[in-house]
Amino acid sequence: MDDIGMDSDYRSGVSESVECHVCERTGPDELATICSECRRPACPDCHDTYMDEPVCDMCAIEKGWL
Repeated sequence: MDDIGMDSDYRSGVSESVECHVCERTGPDELATICSECRRPACPDCHDTYMDEPVCDMCAIEKGWL
């Protein structure tokens, strides 16, 4: 499934398994957070909030925030 499909399913509340693009663990999509920078899902362990927006660890490292 492509990123757009996962993002659409996430917003519509459809519960399915989603792979975190940072650590590649799979879990229920209601626990995933869509990164405000790359728009890909990240698990609770692999994202944080920067400037009131969810950002995955990969984007935070690229931006020098982590």
